Amino acid sequence: MNTIMTKFARLLQRSVSLLLVLVLIFDVYYYPPIPNARAASTVIYLTAYDPSPWTVPSDWNSSQNTVEVLGGGGSGAQATYGSNAGGGGGGAYAVVSNLSFTPGDSVVFQVGVGGSPPSGFNGEAGEDTFFNRTSGAEITCSVGSMSVCAKGGGGGIATPNDTTTAAGGPGGDAASSIGDTTYGGGSGGNAPALSQSGGGGGGAAGMYGAGRSGGNTTGSPNGGGGGGGADGDSSTDGANGVSNAGGAGGKGSTGTSGGAGGTYGGDGNPGSNGSGGGGSGPYDYGGIGGAGGDGQEWGFYGSGGGGGGDLTGIGSDGADGGQYGGGGAGCDMAGTSGYGGDGLIVITYTPATGGGTGSTSVKHMLLFGNAKFLNGRIKLQ
Repeated sequence: MNTIMTKFARLLQRSVSLLLVLVLIFDVYYYPPIPNARAASTVIYLTAYDPSPWTVPSDWNSSQNTVEVLGGGGSGAQATYGSNAGGGGGGAYAVVSNLSFTPGDSVVFQVGVGGSPPSGFNGEAGEDTFFNRTSGAEITCSVGSMSVCAKGGGGGIATPNDTTTAAGGPGGDAASSIGDTTYGGGSGGNAPALSQSGGGGGGAAGMYGAGRSGGNTTGSPNGGGGGGGADGDSSTDGANGVSNAGGAGGKGSTGTSGGAGGTYGGDGNPGSNGSGGGGSGPYDYGGIGGAGGDGQEWGFYGSGGGGGGDLTGIGSDGADGGQYGGGGAGCDMAGTSGYGGDGLIVITYTPATGGGTGSTSVKHMLLFGNAKFLNGRIKLQ
């Protein structure tokens, strides 16, 4: 009896071992291959402080890359006492995909500098931003000699008196930019006759769409216009200044609210995350417009909102456009108009080494009872 039970136990043990071996064989030969994780994308930012040319890295992938560019924002106008000043326009956006380079190539580029406040009257245009100029010495968008280029925003216009309207600077023009996709920047806000104040700066364009316009001023005298929101999507125009308050800044692309406008004699509040800054409150000895919010679409980098304008007042200033590409606000007399935000280049690529999907080599060993499976060889003991 004991002999029969022993033989039965050994047979049962062998059967269980064989079953487990078959399960393991199925796992090895029929289970889908385990893919290698794709290499993480590499992102490189070039700002106005980076010198040209750029050297193509050793792991450059010509079939998986994008280059995105933002033009510089225009500065706001600075008017004489009692007259009107328009806001600066926001920079345009352009993107191109799958540029073909050889590692070690030198790529000529320019990151457009934002417009500076003028010593008087009209604002200064922001510079164009381009990447991979292949011929000539052009520093503005030129079809045929550059792979991608985004136009800068125009400077705001000032009037010599308060009886005529001061126009805001135009946003960077999408049609004059170069790329697979282009979007235009928001125009600066106007300062109509008798307003004696400054329009808000326009928001920069971005990956999600066009920048929004800066707010106008209305009536006499009124608070400064709010800065426009950046980068399309949920962004909005800056609000107009009114008789008792500056205009609120427009929303950013993610719906972030712009800075509130200042009340009587008070400062406008700054924007954030690509929203526009609020315009300053009305009347002499008024406050300062709120700065446009810096963008965050690429982490610490993004399309900037326009700055908030200000009213006539000793020590009043128009606010700077947000980084990157936001338009500066207009300012009357004693203060300083807002700077335009600088341009930006964003290079994104999947490294050529370590990418793709392949099968991971897997080795199995099973020890169970008297069965052994090791790298495809089975032995029952």
